[in-house]
Amino acid sequence: MGSGRPASAGPVAANLAATGRVLVVLPTIELLVQTLQAYRAVAGMSLGTVVAVCSDPTIAEIALLEGQPDVVVTTTADVLADTVRGRRRVTVLSTYASLPVIAAAHSSYLMRRWDLAVVDEAHRTTGKADGPWKVVHHDAQVPAKRRLYMTATPRVATTSGDAVVSMDDEKIYGQVCWRLPFSRAITMGLLADYRVIVPVVTNEEIHRLTLDESLAMRLGASSIQPATLAGQIAVLRTMTEYGVRRAISYHHRVADARTWATTLPAAAGLLPGGPLNLWAGHVSGAQPPHLRRRVIDRLAAAGDELAVVSNARVLSEGVDVPAVDAVVFTRPRRSAIDTIQALGRALRTGGRQDKVATIVVPLLLSEGESPEAALEGSDWEPVWQVLRALRDHDDRLDDQLRLKRRQLGEGTLFEPASREVKLPPWLSVTGVDVPDLFARAITIRAVQSTAPSWEEYYGAACAYLQVQGNVEIPWTWITNDGLRLGSWWNRQRVFYNAGELSEDRAELLEKLGIVWSQLEENWMRTYSDARRLKEDNGHLLVDEDYATPHGVVLANWFNAQRQRHRVGKLSEERIRLLDEIEFPWDGVAARWMQRYQEVKALYEHRGSLLRLPSTSREARWIEGQVATNRRGHLTAEQIQLLHEIGIDFQNRTETAWRNTYEELKALRAELGQLKVMYVPDGLITVDGVNLSSWTKAQRRARRFGQLDDWQIDLLDRVGFSWNPGDEQWNQRLAELANFVARNGHIKVPGKTPLQSWLYQQRKKRNLGALPDEAAAELAEIDPHWYSESESLTSEYTRNFFQLTDRSWAKIRPLIPEPAQGSETWRNNDLRNVIENIVWKLRTGARWDDIRIDYGSTVTVSAWYHQWDKDGIWTQIEKVITLHTRRS
Repeated sequence: MGSGRPASAGPVAANLAATGRVLVVLPTIELLVQTLQAYRAVAGMSLGTVVAVCSDPTIAEIALLEGQPDVVVTTTADVLADTVRGRRRVTVLSTYASLPVIAAAHSSYLMRRWDLAVVDEAHRTTGKADGPWKVVHHDAQVPAKRRLYMTATPRVATTSGDAVVSMDDEKIYGQVCWRLPFSRAITMGLLADYRVIVPVVTNEEIHRLTLDESLAMRLGASSIQPATLAGQIAVLRTMTEYGVRRAISYHHRVADARTWATTLPAAAGLLPGGPLNLWAGHVSGAQPPHLRRRVIDRLAAAGDELAVVSNARVLSEGVDVPAVDAVVFTRPRRSAIDTIQALGRALRTGGRQDKVATIVVPLLLSEGESPEAALEGSDWEPVWQVLRALRDHDDRLDDQLRLKRRQLGEGTLFEPASREVKLPPWLSVTGVDVPDLFARAITIRAVQSTAPSWEEYYGAACAYLQVQGNVEIPWTWITNDGLRLGSWWNRQRVFYNAGELSEDRAELLEKLGIVWSQLEENWMRTYSDARRLKEDNGHLLVDEDYATPHGVVLANWFNAQRQRHRVGKLSEERIRLLDEIEFPWDGVAARWMQRYQEVKALYEHRGSLLRLPSTSREARWIEGQVATNRRGHLTAEQIQLLHEIGIDFQNRTETAWRNTYEELKALRAELGQLKVMYVPDGLITVDGVNLSSWTKAQRRARRFGQLDDWQIDLLDRVGFSWNPGDEQWNQRLAELANFVARNGHIKVPGKTPLQSWLYQQRKKRNLGALPDEAAAELAEIDPHWYSESESLTSEYTRNFFQLTDRSWAKIRPLIPEPAQGSETWRNNDLRNVIENIVWKLRTGARWDDIRIDYGSTVTVSAWYHQWDKDGIWTQIEKVITLHTRRS
């Protein structure tokens, strides 16, 4: 590629085979001539006998001109064998196409083996193992003591197998002994730096330029099609804009190259500013060598004219024209190596240290098509292909594109957001405006189309770590940009375990904390959950069914760690990690502490652990501890912990009685001044004791002499009723007081225990059998308790409200027409209805209790509900609130 391979190989040959036989294999005649000249410059006459195995007799003429008459040009094996026989120092230069002649000289004429075989442009020798040029690898056909392979564009196969030859196969090519990176060659001044220019031309622009002529301008048998003309305009415009003087254009077909060259001057005449001083030529493999050389020489000659030489594949290797400062790709080249070889024609500095090679990839937009829309299609694919080829060989560009794609995955490619977005310095788009959004879109597409997608996924994994704090990426995780990060992450583990992940990528993933074993990752995930539990709660005590956020039942996982530890199958590293979180290796002690924590939580909630339901889990555990303590199997620490939650192994029965008594005492305070207290049914203490059942048990215990005097004395102090009947009477009396306070009257509904009890008290009064004390307590609730009707009348009188004339005048218009216009309802009757409704609502009486002078209480009830539904009653209440007065 112009970095000096022939100049490097010459000294190697002089050192390794100074007096021996050297074979140099090259792809083209032109490169053979250049190499011979380079070898002469290094070794001079020490080349010994020089033989050129090819079909170009002019090489001998060149050698004579150079003063070296001992160059033999041949195309036959017998002449080659005869020429080198008996000579110690021999230099043979052969084209790849002439390798069969070399092989035949060995097999048919017993030509001796080579001391050194130099294979230049060695990427030509890869591919199918049975290819005609592969004979250079094998001693059976071309025997050599040493082989030196040289190339600027190494070709590595993407598939493996015996049928494929790849330059990473050390059995064939050996180890790399020296590598000159692309960037290093540029830094050393051996190669020029480069830039990629994408000149954009639109159909509209072509129409404007050809307004006075047919779009297909005919020049003899040739014609310029719109796409060809657009490419020519783009290239010429770029040459004038960037100061390009010499350029080579590459085409798919020889005919296309010929048409380009023959019509380019006419296209130049269409540019604004008048015709250019332009010369164009073309070369092809069908031309005689001397004719090709004449065209190339004119391209290389100094001058003010613009010079463009077009070709298909001829000018890819072995062309040394430092004057060339640009290459043009009119169509995408499928081979990255062909692209780089073509670019190499412009990278030669020719001593110009400030030279910048220009790569031109013209882009034609269809009529009405915007540059942004074209970016989404395939129009830009030639640009991406060129960039991919450059990335494959330029380590600087490779690093930049990989970094940008990684930043794309991280979401940091265009940070800070306020920064002006510009295209990378090595890429320029001309002919259209490139605002920020378009530059952003081009950059993204360039990065995604050229750099490996692995980098974007890796960047997304970095972002995940930054946000989540770990790389426990779920399999189904998809990023906001649609990257299936979870499945990609797991595939990296699969590739690694299969030996298919490169060392550098494995190292990058390890920096993020990837765990290569799925089992190991599962263990670490559960361990991390356990560590967080310890940090949050201060302990590792969990319920038996507690599951981590990842669905692992932690108690089972703990047991598994203990089991593996007991049998010696837990690694030292895992033991160390578990010790860091104070893992309870004793499972029995851990389960005891777990139960203790559960009971302690209950104690803190209730304030006591006495009188627990005997069948409860906690009660059974406590009784178990009592039994264990009797056997002397509780540790001192466990006994102390149990004491802290109120478990007294000596006085549990007395303590329980006193706690329940305190509850009874509190109830007595709530009931007020009742002489004999009562206990409502269903009342449960904080210790879970049914207080009504407990009182019955105390009566029974006293009857059988099982209560101590101090217990009897305490119960008497709170008015405890030893007669169950007294307690029931007090209970009903309290219920009656609550009913009257709640309803405002003593009319207890029928068929209830309270109504039956009240009926019995009234009956006893009428018979003179009710004690005066009981009658007095009932009278405190309602003086007319003994007569429901008198009590209701009294209540009616006390709470009845009478409407004023003013308030009635405001209410009457609110009453709906059907009632207001009724001839059967007089004005005063309606007024009485409103007053009775007010009384009923305020006292809580029944509809049957209202006292109207006319009509049915059923009708009044129906009216009220309809008025309430329609919102009329709300308006009436507002008037009543302002204007009613107590009767």
